[in-house]
Amino acid sequence: MWAVDSGDGAVGSRDDDRLVGPLLRGWRRRALLTQEQLAERAGLSARTIRRLESGDPTAHPHGTSLQLLAAALNLSEADRATLAAAVGGAPDRTAGPGEPAASDGWATPRQLPSNVHGFVGRDDDIARLDKIMGDLGGDDSAPIVISAIDGTAGIGKTALAVHWAHHAKQHFPDGQLYLDLRGYGPGEPVRPADALAALLRSSGVDPDRVPAGVDERSALLRSTLATRRVLIVLDNAKDSDQVRPLLPGSAAVVLVTSRRKLRALSVRHGARHLTLDLLPEHDALELLAEAIGRDRVAAEPEEASAIVRLCARLPLALRLAAERAGGMPGRPLRELAAELADHRGRLAALSIDESPDTDLRSVFAWSYDALDPESARMFDVLGLHPGNGIGVSAAAALAGVPPARAAAALGRLVNASMLEEPFPGRFELHDLLREYSCARAGQDAGLRTPARGRLLQWYVYTAADARAQLAATPHELPIPPDPPEGITPERFAGQRAAAEWFDAEQDAIVEIVRWAGDPRQREAAAVLGQLTWPHFYVRGLWHQMRLVGEAGVDHAVAIGDALLEAKIRNGLSKPYGHLPGCAGKDDIETSRAALAIFERLGIRRGQASSLLNLGSSYRDAKRPEEAREALERARDLYLEEGNQLYAAFALNNLAGLLVDLGRADEALGHARRAVEVIRDGPEPFRLVPALVTLAGVHAARGDHDAAVRTYREAVAAADRLDVRYETVPLRIRLGRQLAAAGAEEEAMEVWREAHRLCLERGDPATEEVERLLGVAR
Repeated sequence: MWAVDSGDGAVGSRDDDRLVGPLLRGWRRRALLTQEQLAERAGLSARTIRRLESGDPTAHPHGTSLQLLAAALNLSEADRATLAAAVGGAPDRTAGPGEPAASDGWATPRQLPSNVHGFVGRDDDIARLDKIMGDLGGDDSAPIVISAIDGTAGIGKTALAVHWAHHAKQHFPDGQLYLDLRGYGPGEPVRPADALAALLRSSGVDPDRVPAGVDERSALLRSTLATRRVLIVLDNAKDSDQVRPLLPGSAAVVLVTSRRKLRALSVRHGARHLTLDLLPEHDALELLAEAIGRDRVAAEPEEASAIVRLCARLPLALRLAAERAGGMPGRPLRELAAELADHRGRLAALSIDESPDTDLRSVFAWSYDALDPESARMFDVLGLHPGNGIGVSAAAALAGVPPARAAAALGRLVNASMLEEPFPGRFELHDLLREYSCARAGQDAGLRTPARGRLLQWYVYTAADARAQLAATPHELPIPPDPPEGITPERFAGQRAAAEWFDAEQDAIVEIVRWAGDPRQREAAAVLGQLTWPHFYVRGLWHQMRLVGEAGVDHAVAIGDALLEAKIRNGLSKPYGHLPGCAGKDDIETSRAALAIFERLGIRRGQASSLLNLGSSYRDAKRPEEAREALERARDLYLEEGNQLYAAFALNNLAGLLVDLGRADEALGHARRAVEVIRDGPEPFRLVPALVTLAGVHAARGDHDAAVRTYREAVAAADRLDVRYETVPLRIRLGRQLAAAGAEEEAMEVWREAHRLCLERGDPATEEVERLLGVAR
């Protein structure tokens, strides 16, 4: 302890001052430090060091300055005693300008807010923060480490920071400081100068001794905390510039929360970043149970899970939902789940009027209001996209800006935690932010309608390129060769990339085709649905095909395009033929309607296509004579048009019909010829059903070896071409054929592979395969 002088605040007499200089100079040289290096380490000015070492009679050493010097020089207890004797006492309650006020001891601050009641989960994040602490070690000279916790509004940044601070406070014996920087919220963010004044006062500096300028206050904070093991929680920071002046000396640790990714802190100060994700479902359920009672969750587990999903696993939303449920303890959770399921009122349901920070719309608005105009516009239109994710060029079409500007705006939204980028170049809004975005776009029809139109055009041109990779036959749809100005569609290098795009976008495409209501958008929406046909067919997406087909018919009828209507009706026969309640009725009716239109318009190829589908529907409906007539007419029309490929499709279907009629020998030539033509054709996925027909012909003729070989080839082709709707049925047929040939163990192996695929995909054939395997469920 330093003794306290009752004089003017300077320690010792002027003669004593002359003794201090040689001591400091000797200890500095022993530590191999220059005067500038010692000044930086002690948080003092180099001028002060020079004056003290020179014995300048006007330089009166103050107690706090000597404490800082002793710590910076790592003086032993004996050296400290020597220094105390040399100065003849310690400072009193006053201090020189720009230096911390002297005191008898450190008044340890304990400013953390109360620990979060019912805190759950975040074990990995807490472990990460613990590791950062462990990396610091116990050396006071360890470099400052800033862990910046960022994430979207309401995700629990402050809760985690406060919870961990309580968890780790034993490592900070000199106290914990907490300051809300109000970067997002009502009112203006805290200015760095005001934040520094608050931190200095909390650190024991007399308000009268706080300097005026930011730089001076920042230097004083570093001096004050230079030897103190303190945790500082800076909550709700606006940006890096607000935080940088508040960073103290090397012994303190700072924990920053912000909705922005404070990258400048990483570049200039070595910050460690921790981005929070939405709670896992089990942790979200645990939070809900903690808040409303485990009995209520246990009594209605499905409804509780629905509430968690409807709250997007966002902690603030869950706590607001729990507050709503807690206010009516007798109310069934199913009623709250139903209320939240109404998207039009969900944000209102997740709000409490008592305070702006318990109104989810206000919390989101604080982040939105901090955006620049172009980023705000991008956020407004993103909610119009119906899919689970969006790429840069689609977002550019929505916003009506070039892709480079769109990429920059998306990046700023990610940095502001208003958007997620789960994969490079793929962006997502969580459900509640999507609803907030939709609500904003819904207020401006002048923004909404053109944005949807641009997005639809982007999908048309991108889907056209993707279709060209999957089927080389022309689509013959009304699409101008060049996209409208400002639309930059995706381009694909091959079949795999095109198929992956369709897989990722299939749900969005269905929604876009269905919501196009503007007359100028109807034709494009109908065309988009038709462009998906080859991919939806090989995937066996019959329900999606039906949805886009029926919507497409409505669009074509509304705009009076009979040719487009006929094409769409013709394509609808395929999903109708596979869907319960439609096969044998709707598929026949839609093919007949298409045929009638094509006949009226005099389009022979369209007539042949309708007859081809009509023949398949008649065959499935056990109407063989009508099927034969339709298929033979289709074959002849295709041949007259010079279309040998599609004539082979008719020939293949005729072969299957002949097998049904017990004329397998006659069918063999038809089936072989169909495979021969289709094998090298421009629509490779058509080979799979042709091989299935040929294998069936071999089986019907009793040629088991040929049937097994052909089924194996069909399985390989289906796997190679990713014709998913056939991969399980083909293995069932192959297994049956192997069993018929006496190869029962091979059959079981094939069925086990089919069972694995069923479990992976949730295939409806699971029960049939399990019966073949003898699996009891």
